[in-house]
Amino acid sequence: MNNSSNLSIRGTYHFFPPSEAAGPAAAGHQPTRQPTSRAAERAATQAARQRQAEEKRARALARQLAQNRPLQVAGRPAASPLRRISGFFANLTAPSGFRHYRDYAVPMTALLAALLLTGCGKAGGDADDKPKVAAAADQPGAADGAGVTLAAETQQRLGLATATPVATDWQPELKAYGTVLDRAPLRDLLLSLNQAMITFASAQRELERGKVLKAQNNLSERAFQDLETASLQSRAAVAAVRLKLQAGWGGKIADWAAPPGNPAGAQHQSDDRLPVLADGGALIRVDLPAGERLADLSGTVHIVPLAETVAPVEAANFDRLPTMDPQTQQQSLLCLVAATNASQLTPGEAVTAYLKIPGPPVSGVVVPASAVLRYQGADWVYVQTATNRFSREVITLDQPVNGGWFVSAGLAATDRLVVAGAQSVLSAELSGGGFSTGQRD
Repeated sequence: MNNSSNLSIRGTYHFFPPSEAAGPAAAGHQPTRQPTSRAAERAATQAARQRQAEEKRARALARQLAQNRPLQVAGRPAASPLRRISGFFANLTAPSGFRHYRDYAVPMTALLAALLLTGCGKAGGDADDKPKVAAAADQPGAADGAGVTLAAETQQRLGLATATPVATDWQPELKAYGTVLDRAPLRDLLLSLNQAMITFASAQRELERGKVLKAQNNLSERAFQDLETASLQSRAAVAAVRLKLQAGWGGKIADWAAPPGNPAGAQHQSDDRLPVLADGGALIRVDLPAGERLADLSGTVHIVPLAETVAPVEAANFDRLPTMDPQTQQQSLLCLVAATNASQLTPGEAVTAYLKIPGPPVSGVVVPASAVLRYQGADWVYVQTATNRFSREVITLDQPVNGGWFVSAGLAATDRLVVAGAQSVLSAELSGGGFSTGQRD
């Protein structure tokens, strides 16, 4: 038993400690440690030689890659760099791969660096072989800055036309938003008010007749009281309809429809402008910005519909509504559009209103709408600075006016603006002259 154990120890050079299950005899046996020490030294020497050999092969691979030579490993067939690298990472991810390759980090890093340098050198050579593109400044019609140079024949072919803006003084305005009102509810209230006033006038005449009959003792007291009750009820009906009309449409319309000083029993005479207001003109409710008040209603109002195809119209401040929205805290006004322009507006349509406010006028110019371009979130115009030179200038559109926009800064009345073909000039500038010459990138 002891001899077979000694042979196993000498053959494998491993030390097996005695097992407790083997009994006292096996536990008492102590094999010699000298063979195990010699085996460990022999294994360490072999591992060091293997590491040196692997490091030598890795350096040789790095030199071959740096010199762009095919990889040749002694004793092995030729392999591509990609295959070698993929095999390295495959072994590295294996359970025992990291312990095997951790000693070769420096050589493999050098190998990867050589591969990267080789690839970058080839990429740089390809870039140098590409033909260079001519600069845009050398092309005809190229722009130096925000502008473009166009020959006379090119301007004629594009149909360019220039004109000077009109100098004017602009009265400060308050911008607000409004809605075109439907006049059907107004007509309904006016009809109800008219019916109530007719009933009241009839009851009032019966009451006057009853007073005469009572004075002649030809009418009982009860019949006379009934006539008085009917007159009071009809008067209350007129007042109720008038309050509805005043709350929803303002006091001026209510006064036109039912004058407060109309004597009892007199024939009702409404204002002559009331039929025009109810059937001909257009009413626009304009809500001023929160906190704004307009005391003077004598000025005019410039109404601009949202639809670009509808021309702006002029309106007059008609009345101030008696109530204010408790949530928005906005004062509301009624504006009246004449019957000649009311057909351009549709009930329920949203509009923008510009109301004249007191203050000194502002000097500026009127830029035609055809001269204004929208580009990169700003408004631009082209100013002709020379016979064949057009400069693009940014402007601020202060207010819309008849025929265009009022501009208070950046332009003078002597500047010549491109009023026809401005979009073609912009295309020529952006294409570096290729738009006008037919040579595009």
